[in-house]
Parts: sequence; structure tokens; C-alpha cells
Amino acid sequence: MLFRSAIVLIARVVLDYLHWRNDCVVLTNRRIIKFEGFFNRSMIDSPLDKINDVAMTQTVMGRLFGYADIKILTAAETGSQIMRHLANPIGFKRALAEARSRDAKMLTNAMIAAVGDAVDDAVNDKSSTQ
Repeated sequence: MLFRSAIVLIARVVLDYLHWRNDCVVLTNRRIIKFEGFFNRSMIDSPLDKINDVAMTQTVMGRLFGYADIKILTAAETGSQIMRHLANPIGFKRALAEARSRDAKMLTNAMIAAVGDAVDDAVNDKSSTQ
């Protein structure tokens, strides 16, 4: 009985390790992409502008070994993403905040340029009709 329990425990640890080792999180300047799975692969991507909140849960073991669970709540169809046992969670949250800030600045600059172009077009149209 003890031998069987040890085999089950070892198999569980090996499978958990393989799943963890084959999970991948990619942070780009536009989105977060999460690839997961060992036997069956899946991919979830969330645009940065759809992220509402980022929550981190770190256990005592996570603090000792430098990992945590990160939950990303989005306004997209997927709702939320949970990234389990993510290494360097503070660095990830910092990089995510910087990427979201850059994305917001780029969007603001694009909106300002579009409004400026619309005003220029309106002024040009008004002056050409006079």
C-alpha cells in the first residue's frame, strides 16, 4: 500500500512538473499570450487594453522559491486568465504595468493625432469654400 502511494505521488509530481515546464507566458507590447498543456496544447491571449485588474496570490512556499499565481481579469471574452506558479511574479506585474502604460500613451497620442488631423481637415475645407 505504501509503495503504491509513493508511485502515485511520484507520478503526480512528474506530471505537474511537465505541465509547469510546458506552460509559457508571452508579454508583448499589445497582448498577453499564454500557452499551456503537455498532451493537449491551448492558447489564450488577452489584449492589454482589455485588462481590468491583476491579482497575485503567493503562498509561503511561493515566497521561498520565488513563484506565485497571477490572475488577470479582462473585459474580453475569456473573462480571466490564471497563471499558476509563475516565476518572478513581481517582475511580471511590473513589466505588465509598463507595457499597459506604453500602450495607453500610444493610444492617447494616436487619438490626439486623429483629432488634430480632423481639425486641420475642417479648417482646410472651410477656408477652401470661402
